[in-house]
Amino acid sequence: MSVRTSLSLGVLFLALPLGAEPAFWDQATGLLAEGRISELETLSRERLATAPEDADALVMAGTAVLYGKMVLRRSDSIFRTEADPSAPPEATLTPQGIDAVASFWKKVPALDPDRTYLWGDLAQLTFRSGDSAHAVEYALQVLQAPVADPEALQAAASVFALNLDWVKASQALAKIPGNRTYLLYQGLEAWRAGKEGWRVPLKAFVDKPGPDPSGAKIAAYLIGPAMRDNETGFAEAARIEGGLASLAVRQKYVERYPNKFLPRLELARILNQFGSFAKALAHYDEIDRKALAATPEERQSVLFQQAWALQGAGRPSEAARLWEMLAGARDFYLRSAAAWFLGESSLAQGKTVEARDWWLKIADEPARSKYAYWAAEELKKLF
Repeated sequence: MSVRTSLSLGVLFLALPLGAEPAFWDQATGLLAEGRISELETLSRERLATAPEDADALVMAGTAVLYGKMVLRRSDSIFRTEADPSAPPEATLTPQGIDAVASFWKKVPALDPDRTYLWGDLAQLTFRSGDSAHAVEYALQVLQAPVADPEALQAAASVFALNLDWVKASQALAKIPGNRTYLLYQGLEAWRAGKEGWRVPLKAFVDKPGPDPSGAKIAAYLIGPAMRDNETGFAEAARIEGGLASLAVRQKYVERYPNKFLPRLELARILNQFGSFAKALAHYDEIDRKALAATPEERQSVLFQQAWALQGAGRPSEAARLWEMLAGARDFYLRSAAAWFLGESSLAQGKTVEARDWWLKIADEPARSKYAYWAAEELKKLF
């Protein structure tokens, strides 16, 4: 997903919008280009004080907040095992930061329908911040917008798909001229729900996938003679690489065999890896509720991914309870992740000694995981 309001915001506004106040616009874009964000925020708020419904000022105020609320974050996902621990942190937004941006941007489309793309930007930014469930609210605004912006529709479709809503994902893509992937999602949803005629849209997509052929292999397999409607068939189909479309296959696999541990864990893991934390957590909860993890190793695997989902979703206090359960794991990568996040949580609470104690457990082996490397580096700063 590409957010047009990314860190390269110097090209965010290429043309003077209709109705824009030239003096304000020229000054604001100049400040933005020069990176003078605090001055941009002051200028925008001063403009809003006298013209509270000025769409340009609202956009610029939100943009200033977007930059101002950025925080540096390491590549701390448990799934990025090969990430260079010495790589510089990346700027990102917290859910609270997104809410501050949204307080300005969500007022704009009603004032300037040509800027309905902001709903798509908010959907993506919200999803990336870890709030995958709330991102759907912005994606719905894209779907309902009177002016169809292709990039915003694509963003909305991705958010819907990652929340396993294939109907709305298909509806969003169908509004994009030349897009054929809506047929794929339409067919997958009909297949998943057991509706008649599901082969028709899938065949139409396979015959002519358009500029984005991702998912064509899965569609061809499902309508082909090799697909068997049993557990073996689902398992084979799930192994086919098909981008987001593969989630629909795994979704039906879980729905058909709700008491199988591995299919549900794998679906949750992929959702977790994509950042669809709300959906992933629902499946981890179901694994817990049904006691599907039969061995200590399986249980530990669930806890590890569940802890990260909570961490990624911005719920560190809930994650900490699970990290503590993993702090004594035999696997060093797992143990080091737990110690790192527990130390980070302690430090955020001002508990420096507690943070030190967690990090000392892993810092003597910095080459074994990125978490151990970071622990060693942070200890140098603390003491």
